[in-house]
Amino acid sequence: MVGHLTRLNQQRMWTWMRTEHGLSPKAITTYMISVRAAVNFAAVPQIVAVGDEKQEVQPLTSATPIFCNQSEIADHVGGEMSRPRDYIPTFEELGRWIDRIAHEDDFRYVVIALNTAARNEAIFDLRVEGQVDFNSGTIDLNPPGRRQTKNAARSSG
Repeated sequence: MVGHLTRLNQQRMWTWMRTEHGLSPKAITTYMISVRAAVNFAAVPQIVAVGDEKQEVQPLTSATPIFCNQSEIADHVGGEMSRPRDYIPTFEELGRWIDRIAHEDDFRYVVIALNTAARNEAIFDLRVEGQVDFNSGTIDLNPPGRRQTKNAARSSG
């Protein structure tokens, strides 16, 4: 299935999202960024517990390029690039929006995104057992074993 994610098929998907669902180039870009995060995650070896034993799994041998350039998507589907907005939703508006989320997975994603301002990749890579401290109510967005970057280390001190 992932092998079908050629550039041409991705462009066909952009067109379908635009014509069938009326999505803007920005919305299509956001979806494609999520697809890229999932594909990249699947191309990295992961250690999983199977019973009492740990095993390494890697669903994909390599990551397929996923094209997420909003300008390219806008040119292809005939839409406009998004512009920065002056509108900032109130807490009440955010609450009403969150209340309307129908699916539990979507709800969890939105709550984590709003509370951490994290990148899609950081949220998709999140592992509760190693990164969430329920006692202190904190989430460590740097997974165990990943080195802290210089920029992140510099900004925390």
